[in-house]
Amino acid sequence: KELGIRGLPLAGPGAPNITITGFTGISDGGELRRSDDTFQLVNMFSFNKGRHYFKLGGEFRAIHLDVINNPANTRGEFIFENAEWTGIEGFPNTGNTFANFVLGLARQKSRRPGDHTSFLRAAEYAAFIQDDFKVTPNLTINYGVRYQLYIPPYETRNHISGMQVPFYPSNFGEGGLSFCKNPAYCASISPTLRSLDLPLTLNDLHVDKLPRLVVAGRDVPRAMTKTEKHDFGPRIGAAYRINDRTVVRSGYGLFFDTVPISYYQDSVENLPWVREDQQSLSAFQFGLPPSEGFIGYLLDDPPIGSFSPGPNTFQVGFKNSFVHHWNFSGQRQLGNSMVAEIAYSGHWADRLNWRRNLNTAEPRSPNAQIPTTVHPQFRRALPFAIYEDTLVFLDNWFETTSEAKSLHHAATGRFEKRYSHGITFINSFTYGKTLSHAQPFSGGNNDTGNRIQNIFDPEADW
Repeated sequence: KELGIRGLPLAGPGAPNITITGFTGISDGGELRRSDDTFQLVNMFSFNKGRHYFKLGGEFRAIHLDVINNPANTRGEFIFENAEWTGIEGFPNTGNTFANFVLGLARQKSRRPGDHTSFLRAAEYAAFIQDDFKVTPNLTINYGVRYQLYIPPYETRNHISGMQVPFYPSNFGEGGLSFCKNPAYCASISPTLRSLDLPLTLNDLHVDKLPRLVVAGRDVPRAMTKTEKHDFGPRIGAAYRINDRTVVRSGYGLFFDTVPISYYQDSVENLPWVREDQQSLSAFQFGLPPSEGFIGYLLDDPPIGSFSPGPNTFQVGFKNSFVHHWNFSGQRQLGNSMVAEIAYSGHWADRLNWRRNLNTAEPRSPNAQIPTTVHPQFRRALPFAIYEDTLVFLDNWFETTSEAKSLHHAATGRFEKRYSHGITFINSFTYGKTLSHAQPFSGGNNDTGNRIQNIFDPEADW
Protein backbone atom coordinates (compact mmCIF):
# COMPACT_ATOMS: atom_id res chain seq x y z
CA LYS A 1 0.00 0.00 0.00
CA GLU A 2 2.87 2.36 0.82
CA LEU A 3 4.41 1.62 -2.59
CA GLY A 4 1.15 2.46 -4.34
CA ILE A 5 0.60 -1.06 -5.69
CA ARG A 6 -3.13 -1.39 -6.16
CA GLY A 7 -5.41 -4.41 -5.95
CA LEU A 8 -3.89 -6.35 -3.03
CA PRO A 9 -6.28 -5.64 -0.13
CA LEU A 10 -5.69 -8.94 1.72
CA ALA A 11 -1.90 -8.76 1.61
CA GLY A 12 0.02 -8.81 4.86
CA PRO A 13 3.21 -6.84 5.47
CA GLY A 14 6.14 -7.57 3.18
CA ALA A 15 7.29 -7.15 -0.40
CA PRO A 16 5.71 -8.68 -3.51
CA ASN A 17 7.67 -11.32 -5.41
CA ILE A 18 9.61 -9.57 -8.17
CA THR A 19 11.38 -11.39 -11.03
CA ILE A 20 13.55 -9.35 -13.42
CA THR A 21 15.10 -11.38 -16.24
CA GLY A 22 18.87 -11.08 -16.08
CA PHE A 23 18.89 -9.54 -12.61
CA THR A 24 18.51 -10.65 -9.02
CA GLY A 25 14.87 -10.71 -7.99
CA ILE A 26 13.13 -9.51 -4.84
CA SER A 27 11.31 -11.91 -2.54
CA ASP A 28 9.91 -11.86 0.98
CA GLY A 29 8.56 -15.05 2.52
CA GLY A 30 5.05 -15.94 3.57
CA GLU A 31 3.61 -17.55 6.68
CA LEU A 32 2.87 -21.26 7.06
CA ARG A 33 1.78 -23.31 10.06
CA ARG A 34 1.24 -27.00 9.45
CA SER A 35 0.00 -29.77 11.73
CA ASP A 36 0.42 -33.25 10.28
CA ASP A 37 -0.85 -36.20 12.35
CA THR A 38 -1.10 -39.88 11.44
CA PHE A 39 -2.90 -42.32 13.74
CA GLN A 40 -2.08 -45.94 13.02
CA LEU A 41 -3.21 -49.29 14.39
CA VAL A 42 -1.49 -52.48 13.15
CA ASN A 43 -2.03 -56.07 14.22
CA MET A 44 -0.50 -59.27 12.79
CA PHE A 45 -0.18 -62.88 13.86
CA SER A 46 1.06 -66.15 12.40
CA PHE A 47 0.72 -69.86 13.08
CA ASN A 48 1.73 -73.28 11.72
CA LYS A 49 -0.67 -75.97 10.65
CA GLY A 50 0.90 -79.06 9.14
CA ARG A 51 2.89 -78.05 6.06
CA HIS A 52 1.31 -74.58 6.06
CA TYR A 53 2.64 -71.43 7.68
CA PHE A 54 -0.06 -68.74 7.78
CA LYS A 55 0.35 -65.00 8.31
CA LEU A 56 -2.59 -62.62 8.73
CA GLY A 57 -2.78 -58.95 9.51
CA GLY A 58 -4.71 -55.73 9.35
CA GLU A 59 -4.03 -52.02 9.49
CA PHE A 60 -5.98 -48.83 10.04
CA ARG A 61 -4.51 -45.41 9.37
CA ALA A 62 -6.13 -41.98 9.84
CA ILE A 63 -4.42 -38.86 8.50
CA HIS A 64 -5.09 -35.27 9.60
CA LEU A 65 -3.38 -32.41 7.78
CA ASP A 66 -4.19 -28.87 8.94
CA VAL A 67 -2.50 -26.00 7.10
CA ILE A 68 -2.72 -22.34 8.07
CA ASN A 69 -1.24 -20.49 5.12
CA ASN A 70 -0.62 -16.89 4.12
CA PRO A 71 1.62 -17.23 1.05
CA ALA A 72 3.80 -14.49 -0.35
CA ASN A 73 1.81 -14.28 -3.58
CA THR A 74 -1.14 -12.72 -1.73
CA ARG A 75 1.11 -9.63 -2.02
CA GLY A 76 1.40 -10.15 -5.75
CA GLU A 77 3.95 -11.68 -8.07
CA PHE A 78 5.34 -9.63 -10.95
CA ILE A 79 7.61 -10.80 -13.77
CA PHE A 80 9.56 -8.29 -15.87
CA GLU A 81 11.02 -9.87 -18.98
CA ASN A 82 9.75 -8.11 -22.10
CA ALA A 83 12.66 -5.91 -23.17
CA GLU A 84 10.86 -4.74 -26.34
CA TRP A 85 8.59 -2.46 -24.34
CA THR A 86 11.53 -0.20 -23.47
CA GLY A 87 13.37 -0.56 -26.79
CA ILE A 88 13.23 1.32 -30.06
CA GLU A 89 10.14 0.41 -32.05
CA GLY A 90 11.06 -1.97 -34.85
CA PHE A 91 14.56 -2.70 -33.48
CA PRO A 92 14.73 -5.93 -31.46
CA ASN A 93 17.04 -6.28 -28.44
CA THR A 94 17.30 -2.55 -27.83
CA GLY A 95 15.29 -2.54 -24.60
CA ASN A 96 16.16 -3.49 -21.03
CA THR A 97 14.18 -5.58 -18.56
CA PHE A 98 15.36 -3.46 -15.63
CA ALA A 99 13.93 -0.41 -17.39
CA ASN A 100 10.62 -2.29 -17.47
CA PHE A 101 10.89 -2.72 -13.72
CA VAL A 102 11.68 0.96 -13.16
CA LEU A 103 8.59 1.87 -15.21
CA GLY A 104 6.48 -0.81 -13.46
CA LEU A 105 5.59 -2.65 -16.68
CA ALA A 106 5.25 -6.35 -15.85
CA ARG A 107 5.04 -9.00 -18.58
CA GLN A 108 3.13 -11.31 -16.24
CA LYS A 109 1.51 -10.64 -12.91
CA SER A 110 -0.52 -12.74 -10.52
CA ARG A 111 -2.22 -12.51 -7.16
CA ARG A 112 -4.03 -15.04 -4.98
CA PRO A 113 -6.39 -13.31 -2.54
CA GLY A 114 -8.63 -15.55 -0.47
CA ASP A 115 -8.66 -18.28 2.19
CA HIS A 116 -5.54 -20.47 1.88
CA THR A 117 -6.19 -22.56 5.00
CA SER A 118 -7.20 -26.20 4.72
CA PHE A 119 -8.20 -29.05 7.01
CA LEU A 120 -7.69 -32.33 5.16
CA ARG A 121 -8.68 -35.81 6.29
CA ALA A 122 -7.96 -39.25 4.79
CA ALA A 123 -8.11 -42.86 6.00
CA GLU A 124 -6.86 -46.25 4.91
CA TYR A 125 -7.93 -49.78 5.81
CA ALA A 126 -5.95 -52.84 4.78
CA ALA A 127 -5.87 -56.58 5.48
CA PHE A 128 -3.83 -59.49 4.18
CA ILE A 129 -3.47 -63.25 4.43
CA GLN A 130 -0.57 -65.36 3.19
CA ASP A 131 0.31 -69.04 3.27
CA ASP A 132 3.75 -70.60 2.84
CA PHE A 133 2.92 -74.14 1.73
CA LYS A 134 5.71 -76.74 1.70
CA VAL A 135 4.31 -78.99 -1.04
CA THR A 136 7.34 -81.32 -1.07
CA PRO A 137 10.76 -81.18 0.59
CA ASN A 138 12.03 -79.48 -2.60
CA LEU A 139 9.06 -77.22 -3.46
CA THR A 140 7.56 -74.33 -1.48
CA ILE A 141 4.71 -72.16 -2.74
CA ASN A 142 3.72 -68.80 -1.26
CA TYR A 143 0.31 -67.36 -2.05
CA GLY A 144 -1.85 -64.68 -0.56
CA VAL A 145 -3.83 -61.51 -1.11
CA ARG A 146 -3.91 -57.98 0.28
CA TYR A 147 -7.05 -55.85 0.30
CA GLN A 148 -6.78 -52.09 0.52
CA LEU A 149 -9.60 -49.59 1.09
CA TYR A 150 -8.38 -46.01 0.79
CA ILE A 151 -10.68 -43.13 1.69
CA PRO A 152 -9.26 -40.29 -0.44
CA PRO A 153 -8.58 -36.90 1.15
CA TYR A 154 -11.44 -34.49 1.70
CA GLU A 155 -11.58 -31.03 3.25
CA THR A 156 -13.73 -30.71 6.35
CA ARG A 157 -15.48 -27.60 4.95
CA ASN A 158 -15.63 -29.02 1.40
CA HIS A 159 -13.23 -26.32 0.22
CA ILE A 160 -12.06 -28.39 -2.76
CA SER A 161 -12.89 -27.65 -6.36
CA GLY A 162 -11.86 -28.86 -9.79
CA MET A 163 -12.77 -28.79 -13.46
CA GLN A 164 -14.89 -31.18 -15.49
CA VAL A 165 -13.95 -31.21 -19.17
CA PRO A 166 -16.74 -32.45 -21.46
CA PHE A 167 -14.68 -31.88 -24.60
CA TYR A 168 -10.96 -31.53 -25.17
CA PRO A 169 -9.62 -30.58 -28.62
CA SER A 170 -7.22 -32.85 -30.47
CA ASN A 171 -5.38 -29.82 -31.90
CA PHE A 172 -5.39 -26.03 -31.67
CA GLY A 173 -7.75 -25.82 -34.63
CA GLU A 174 -10.43 -27.63 -32.58
CA GLY A 175 -9.85 -25.33 -29.61
CA GLY A 176 -9.94 -21.56 -29.25
CA LEU A 177 -12.20 -20.17 -31.96
CA SER A 178 -14.19 -23.40 -32.29
CA PHE A 179 -15.92 -22.65 -28.97
CA CYS A 180 -17.55 -19.58 -30.61
CA LYS A 181 -20.91 -20.05 -32.29
CA ASN A 182 -19.70 -17.50 -34.83
CA PRO A 183 -15.94 -18.09 -35.27
CA ALA A 184 -15.66 -15.32 -37.88
CA TYR A 185 -16.97 -12.77 -35.40
CA CYS A 186 -14.56 -13.92 -32.67
CA ALA A 187 -11.67 -13.80 -35.15
CA SER A 188 -12.51 -10.18 -35.98
CA ILE A 189 -12.21 -8.96 -32.37
CA SER A 190 -9.27 -6.59 -31.88
CA PRO A 191 -6.22 -8.47 -30.49
CA THR A 192 -5.25 -5.44 -28.38
CA LEU A 193 -8.30 -5.73 -26.10
CA ARG A 194 -7.89 -7.04 -22.60
CA SER A 195 -9.19 -10.60 -22.38
CA LEU A 196 -11.65 -9.45 -19.74
CA ASP A 197 -12.99 -6.81 -22.15
CA LEU A 198 -13.90 -9.28 -24.88
CA PRO A 199 -17.48 -8.54 -26.06
CA LEU A 200 -18.74 -12.06 -25.35
CA THR A 201 -21.48 -13.69 -23.30
CA LEU A 202 -22.46 -17.31 -22.74
CA ASN A 203 -24.96 -16.94 -25.60
CA ASP A 204 -22.00 -16.46 -27.99
CA LEU A 205 -20.34 -19.76 -27.02
CA HIS A 206 -20.95 -23.50 -27.20
CA VAL A 207 -21.61 -23.80 -23.47
CA ASP A 208 -21.99 -27.59 -23.60
CA LYS A 209 -18.32 -27.92 -24.62
CA LEU A 210 -16.84 -25.56 -22.02
CA PRO A 211 -15.07 -26.81 -18.86
CA ARG A 212 -17.16 -26.39 -15.74
CA LEU A 213 -15.86 -25.54 -12.26
CA VAL A 214 -17.24 -28.12 -9.80
CA VAL A 215 -17.24 -28.00 -6.00
CA ALA A 216 -16.65 -31.02 -3.74
CA GLY A 217 -19.65 -32.27 -1.82
CA ARG A 218 -22.00 -30.45 -4.17
CA ASP A 219 -21.24 -31.27 -7.80
CA VAL A 220 -18.81 -34.15 -7.23
CA PRO A 221 -17.88 -36.38 -4.25
CA ARG A 222 -16.19 -34.70 -1.27
CA ALA A 223 -12.82 -36.12 -2.31
CA MET A 224 -13.30 -35.28 -6.03
CA THR A 225 -13.32 -39.01 -6.78
CA LYS A 226 -15.16 -42.14 -5.72
CA THR A 227 -13.66 -44.51 -3.19
CA GLU A 228 -12.22 -47.59 -4.87
CA LYS A 229 -13.66 -50.66 -3.17
CA HIS A 230 -12.14 -53.49 -5.22
CA ASP A 231 -8.37 -53.07 -4.78
CA PHE A 232 -7.35 -56.68 -4.23
CA GLY A 233 -3.66 -57.42 -4.73
CA PRO A 234 -2.79 -61.10 -5.19
CA ARG A 235 0.72 -62.43 -4.56
CA ILE A 236 2.15 -65.77 -5.56
CA GLY A 237 5.66 -67.17 -5.44
CA ALA A 238 7.48 -70.49 -5.72
CA ALA A 239 10.91 -71.83 -4.78
CA TYR A 240 12.12 -75.17 -6.15
CA ARG A 241 15.35 -76.89 -5.17
CA ILE A 242 16.57 -78.83 -8.19
CA ASN A 243 19.41 -80.38 -6.19
CA ASP A 244 21.55 -79.57 -3.18
CA ARG A 245 23.37 -76.80 -5.06
CA THR A 246 20.72 -75.28 -7.38
CA VAL A 247 17.52 -73.38 -6.56
CA VAL A 248 15.07 -71.52 -8.81
CA ARG A 249 12.54 -68.95 -7.61
CA SER A 250 9.73 -66.97 -9.19
CA GLY A 251 7.09 -64.56 -7.99
CA TYR A 252 4.32 -62.14 -8.98
CA GLY A 253 2.42 -59.46 -7.10
CA LEU A 254 -0.10 -56.70 -7.75
CA PHE A 255 0.45 -53.59 -5.63
CA PHE A 256 -1.67 -50.44 -5.25
CA ASP A 257 -0.50 -46.96 -4.34
CA THR A 258 -2.50 -43.99 -3.09
CA VAL A 259 -2.17 -40.31 -3.90
CA PRO A 260 -0.22 -38.28 -1.32
CA ILE A 261 -2.55 -36.03 0.61
CA SER A 262 -0.38 -32.98 -0.15
CA TYR A 263 -1.32 -33.18 -3.84
CA TYR A 264 -4.77 -31.97 -2.85
CA GLN A 265 -3.35 -28.65 -1.70
CA ASP A 266 -3.66 -27.12 -5.16
CA SER A 267 -7.28 -28.23 -5.38
CA VAL A 268 -8.04 -26.66 -2.02
CA GLU A 269 -6.47 -23.34 -2.98
CA ASN A 270 -8.74 -22.64 -5.95
CA LEU A 271 -11.94 -20.90 -6.92
CA PRO A 272 -14.24 -19.92 -5.38
CA TRP A 273 -12.31 -19.60 -2.09
CA VAL A 274 -9.00 -18.48 -3.56
CA ARG A 275 -9.23 -16.19 -6.56
CA GLU A 276 -6.05 -16.80 -8.48
CA ASP A 277 -5.74 -13.90 -10.88
CA GLN A 278 -3.00 -14.32 -13.48
CA GLN A 279 -2.49 -11.95 -16.40
CA SER A 280 -0.07 -13.08 -19.07
CA LEU A 281 0.80 -10.24 -21.45
CA SER A 282 3.32 -12.16 -23.54
CA ALA A 283 1.00 -11.99 -26.54
CA PHE A 284 1.77 -8.28 -26.82
CA GLN A 285 5.43 -8.67 -27.72
CA PHE A 286 5.76 -5.55 -29.88
CA GLY A 287 4.68 -1.94 -29.64
CA LEU A 288 3.50 -0.13 -26.54
CA PRO A 289 2.49 -2.20 -23.50
CA PRO A 290 -1.25 -2.64 -22.91
CA SER A 291 -3.10 -0.56 -20.38
CA GLU A 292 -3.08 -3.32 -17.74
CA GLY A 293 0.70 -3.68 -17.94
CA PHE A 294 1.27 -1.58 -14.81
CA ILE A 295 2.44 -3.17 -11.55
CA GLY A 296 -0.88 -3.58 -9.78
CA TYR A 297 -4.55 -4.36 -10.40
CA LEU A 298 -7.62 -2.27 -11.19
CA LEU A 299 -9.96 -4.05 -8.73
CA ASP A 300 -9.23 -4.49 -5.03
CA ASP A 301 -11.65 -7.37 -4.38
CA PRO A 302 -12.34 -8.97 -7.76
CA PRO A 303 -15.59 -10.91 -8.23
CA ILE A 304 -15.45 -14.16 -10.22
CA GLY A 305 -15.55 -13.32 -13.90
CA SER A 306 -13.50 -10.14 -13.47
CA PHE A 307 -10.08 -11.82 -13.66
CA SER A 308 -8.24 -14.57 -15.53
CA PRO A 309 -7.42 -17.45 -13.17
CA GLY A 310 -4.58 -19.88 -13.83
CA PRO A 311 -5.83 -22.77 -11.68
CA ASN A 312 -3.95 -25.87 -10.56
CA THR A 313 -6.52 -28.61 -10.17
CA PHE A 314 -6.78 -32.24 -9.24
CA GLN A 315 -8.44 -34.47 -11.83
CA VAL A 316 -12.05 -35.32 -11.05
CA GLY A 317 -12.13 -39.12 -10.86
CA PHE A 318 -8.43 -39.54 -10.00
CA LYS A 319 -7.62 -43.24 -9.51
CA ASN A 320 -5.13 -45.15 -7.38
CA SER A 321 -2.06 -46.25 -9.27
CA PHE A 322 -1.06 -49.92 -9.44
CA VAL A 323 1.95 -51.97 -10.50
CA HIS A 324 2.26 -55.59 -11.64
CA HIS A 325 5.65 -56.88 -10.52
CA TRP A 326 7.20 -60.23 -11.49
CA ASN A 327 10.58 -61.94 -11.23
CA PHE A 328 12.44 -65.17 -11.93
CA SER A 329 15.85 -66.20 -10.62
CA GLY A 330 18.22 -69.12 -10.32
CA GLN A 331 21.01 -69.66 -7.77
CA ARG A 332 23.93 -72.05 -7.92
CA GLN A 333 26.38 -72.85 -5.14
CA LEU A 334 30.01 -73.01 -6.26
CA GLY A 335 32.35 -74.73 -3.85
CA ASN A 336 31.73 -74.31 -0.15
CA SER A 337 31.53 -70.49 0.12
CA MET A 338 30.53 -69.05 -3.24
CA VAL A 339 27.15 -68.60 -4.92
CA ALA A 340 26.18 -67.28 -8.36
CA GLU A 341 22.75 -65.90 -9.19
CA ILE A 342 21.10 -64.71 -12.40
CA ALA A 343 17.64 -63.15 -12.39
CA TYR A 344 15.05 -61.32 -14.44
CA SER A 345 12.51 -58.85 -13.06
CA GLY A 346 9.94 -56.57 -14.58
CA HIS A 347 6.95 -54.39 -13.86
CA TRP A 348 4.01 -52.77 -15.57
CA ALA A 349 2.55 -49.73 -13.81
CA ASP A 350 -0.55 -47.77 -14.72
CA ARG A 351 -2.56 -44.76 -13.53
CA LEU A 352 0.61 -42.98 -12.41
CA ASN A 353 0.70 -39.31 -11.47
CA TRP A 354 1.08 -36.85 -14.35
CA ARG A 355 0.81 -33.09 -14.74
CA ARG A 356 -0.60 -31.44 -17.87
CA ASN A 357 -1.16 -27.88 -19.02
CA LEU A 358 -4.69 -28.09 -20.36
CA ASN A 359 -4.78 -24.50 -21.55
CA THR A 360 -1.57 -24.01 -23.46
CA ALA A 361 -1.58 -21.40 -26.23
CA GLU A 362 -0.55 -22.08 -29.82
CA PRO A 363 2.89 -20.60 -30.57
CA ARG A 364 3.00 -17.82 -33.14
CA SER A 365 4.18 -19.29 -36.42
CA PRO A 366 3.50 -19.00 -40.16
CA ASN A 367 2.21 -22.58 -39.88
CA ALA A 368 -0.15 -21.86 -36.97
CA GLN A 369 -3.65 -23.27 -37.31
CA ILE A 370 -5.12 -20.12 -35.78
CA PRO A 371 -4.03 -16.90 -37.54
CA THR A 372 -1.66 -14.75 -35.50
CA THR A 373 -4.04 -11.79 -35.99
CA VAL A 374 -6.62 -13.49 -33.76
CA HIS A 375 -6.97 -12.31 -30.16
CA PRO A 376 -4.54 -14.29 -27.95
CA GLN A 377 -7.37 -15.61 -25.74
CA PHE A 378 -8.68 -17.58 -28.74
CA ARG A 379 -5.26 -19.08 -29.32
CA ARG A 380 -5.62 -21.13 -26.14
CA ALA A 381 -6.82 -24.74 -26.20
CA LEU A 382 -9.56 -23.99 -23.62
CA PRO A 383 -10.04 -20.21 -23.41
CA PHE A 384 -13.12 -20.21 -21.16
CA ALA A 385 -14.81 -22.04 -18.30
CA ILE A 386 -18.16 -21.74 -16.51
CA TYR A 387 -18.89 -21.32 -12.81
CA GLU A 388 -22.53 -20.95 -11.77
CA ASP A 389 -23.53 -19.39 -15.11
CA THR A 390 -20.57 -16.99 -14.95
CA LEU A 391 -18.09 -16.90 -17.82
CA VAL A 392 -14.49 -17.30 -16.61
CA PHE A 393 -11.54 -16.34 -18.83
CA LEU A 394 -8.86 -18.97 -18.26
CA ASP A 395 -5.11 -18.41 -18.25
CA ASN A 396 -2.59 -21.30 -17.87
CA TRP A 397 -4.31 -24.27 -16.23
CA PHE A 398 -2.39 -27.25 -14.85
CA GLU A 399 -4.11 -30.46 -13.80
CA THR A 400 -2.74 -33.46 -11.90
CA THR A 401 -3.99 -36.66 -13.50
CA SER A 402 -3.63 -40.43 -13.09
CA GLU A 403 -2.96 -41.39 -16.70
CA ALA A 404 0.78 -42.14 -16.98
CA LYS A 405 2.26 -45.62 -17.42
CA SER A 406 5.60 -47.35 -16.87
CA LEU A 407 7.22 -50.55 -18.21
CA HIS A 408 10.46 -52.05 -16.88
CA HIS A 409 12.61 -55.08 -17.72
CA ALA A 410 15.92 -55.95 -16.09
CA ALA A 411 18.44 -58.79 -16.03
CA THR A 412 20.65 -59.01 -12.95
CA GLY A 413 23.62 -61.12 -12.02
CA ARG A 414 25.42 -61.62 -8.72
CA PHE A 415 28.53 -63.50 -7.69
CA GLU A 416 29.17 -63.64 -3.95
CA LYS A 417 31.90 -65.18 -1.82
CA ARG A 418 30.71 -65.54 1.73
CA TYR A 419 33.10 -64.78 4.53
CA SER A 420 35.79 -67.42 4.82
CA HIS A 421 39.57 -67.41 5.22
CA GLY A 422 39.41 -63.69 6.05
CA ILE A 423 37.80 -62.48 2.82
CA THR A 424 34.35 -61.78 1.38
CA PHE A 425 33.15 -59.99 -1.76
CA ILE A 426 30.08 -59.40 -3.90
CA ASN A 427 30.16 -58.63 -7.61
CA SER A 428 26.83 -57.72 -9.21
CA PHE A 429 25.45 -56.09 -12.33
CA THR A 430 22.12 -54.98 -13.78
CA TYR A 431 21.12 -54.50 -17.39
CA GLY A 432 17.70 -52.90 -17.62
CA LYS A 433 15.39 -50.74 -19.63
CA THR A 434 12.52 -48.57 -18.45
CA LEU A 435 9.91 -46.77 -20.54
CA SER A 436 7.63 -44.31 -18.80
CA HIS A 437 5.49 -41.22 -19.15
CA ALA A 438 6.08 -40.29 -15.52
CA GLN A 439 9.70 -39.21 -15.59
CA PRO A 440 11.54 -38.43 -12.34
CA PHE A 441 10.48 -35.10 -10.91
CA SER A 442 12.87 -32.32 -11.90
CA GLY A 443 12.78 -30.18 -8.80
CA GLY A 444 9.07 -29.43 -9.00
CA ASN A 445 6.88 -28.93 -5.94
CA ASN A 446 3.84 -31.22 -5.68
CA ASP A 447 4.73 -32.88 -9.00
CA THR A 448 4.95 -29.68 -11.08
CA GLY A 449 8.22 -30.92 -12.57
CA ASN A 450 6.50 -33.87 -14.24
CA ARG A 451 4.68 -32.18 -17.12
CA ILE A 452 3.54 -33.30 -20.56
CA GLN A 453 5.57 -31.49 -23.20
CA ASN A 454 2.96 -31.60 -25.99
CA ILE A 455 -0.58 -31.83 -24.68
CA PHE A 456 -1.83 -33.10 -28.06
CA ASP A 457 0.79 -35.86 -28.25
CA PRO A 458 1.31 -37.27 -24.77
CA GLU A 459 2.76 -40.49 -26.16
CA ALA A 460 5.81 -38.49 -27.26
CA ASP A 461 6.80 -38.43 -23.58
CA TRP A 462 7.03 -42.24 -23.54
